Amino acid sequence: ASAVWSVMLRSVMVQGQLFLISPSGGERLIAQEETAIRWQALGEMPQVLLEYSKDDFQKDIHLIASNVPNLGSYFWTVPNDKSQNVKVRITAQHNKKISSSSGKPFKIDHYQIRWNVKDAKTGKDLSGLFLSDSFGQTRTDLASPVVFERPYGIYTTSWSKPGYQEF
Repeated sequence: ASAVWSVMLRSVMVQGQLFLISPSGGERLIAQEETAIRWQALGEMPQVLLEYSKDDFQKDIHLIASNVPNLGSYFWTVPNDKSQNVKVRITAQHNKKISSSSGKPFKIDHYQIRWNVKDAKTGKDLSGLFLSDSFGQTRTDLASPVVFERPYGIYTTSWSKPGYQEF
């Protein structure tokens, strides 16, 4: 009986692949809300690196998390970095050549909040209003309705007007 034997003198490494599932593009994410980054991995990659960019990863690259266990998802608190042109990228921690990013840009946005401040007796919109809020904003001489944009969160807003009292 004869046999054929082969001896390999060096190890073989299978590269693997990553596929970013979401955010894939076109989504509207709200700053400070939590969203899931989801991906699929083929091959052995124990950990991944997550980043986002507003210029297609040319210069504006922000770390989301490194050494993330490769479990297919990561819950990300969206930063207060408003933009219309955001992409996420996932990269194998051990091999930067293995990566995948959002196919199209998505947007990081704020909620639009509208206050209608009215006279309790007449129901008419008030002007000459003073605003102070827990977002750190103080404004004077505002007229109702007042519209601001804010990231996700809990804020306290106080309104006042010279000549008016709380009741």
